[in-house]
Amino acid sequence: MAQIKDLRDFLAEARRRERLYEFTEPINREFELMPLYRVQTRGLPEEERSVLFFKDVRGSTDKEW
Repeated sequence: MAQIKDLRDFLAEARRRERLYEFTEPINREFELMPLYRVQTRGLPEEERSVLFFKDVRGSTDKEW
């Protein structure tokens, strides 16, 4: 297994293993992102899960975190 030093390494390794899904279109945090997350964590066995990388999450601000 490759040594993971930072987020870039992690994403590169997931991409290399074809386990990275990158979403470039805007996605709503409440109505779109959370259901996708739930499918990954509850609906799939761990060995079938992939990395979900969202580039434009709407409905999220610094104040909400």
